[in-house]
Amino acid sequence: MYLTATRPNIVFVVNYLSRFMQSPSQIHFVAAKRVLRYLKGTLEFGMHFVKSSSVKLVGFSDSDWVGSDEEMMSTSGYCFAIGGSIFCWNSKKQSVVAHSTAEAEYIAAYVAAKQLIWLRKMLNDLDFDQRSPTELFCDNTSTNSYFKEFCFS
Repeated sequence: MYLTATRPNIVFVVNYLSRFMQSPSQIHFVAAKRVLRYLKGTLEFGMHFVKSSSVKLVGFSDSDWVGSDEEMMSTSGYCFAIGGSIFCWNSKKQSVVAHSTAEAEYIAAYVAAKQLIWLRKMLNDLDFDQRSPTELFCDNTSTNSYFKEFCFS
């Protein structure tokens, strides 16, 4: 879990494996060893924070649909960047069953939008006022169409 602070590329698999900590099986140990081998081969990867004159907040959200075969639940994820450096991210199993990919994406975008509002308020308190609208990117056409109609009509 410590490595996920600087290696967001392993957050999903670490989160998934942590679900089985109470009763791990051989397959979980094999998967954990695979993660460790991946880390050993990618030591140069990680979070790199660079100085930037831009303090524009940008967000990204995504989800999978029915990623968990056991419970038929989807997983939502989002990340936010300022000046090209990602500083906030999350990946979590959704609390409801989505009936379509679009619904799973709506839920992910909603969760990301809640975090976005909180981040904008926090940045405002730190005197990094976000005067322009913050872009929240999503890769689902139906979700994008809905939010454009909802937000700009």
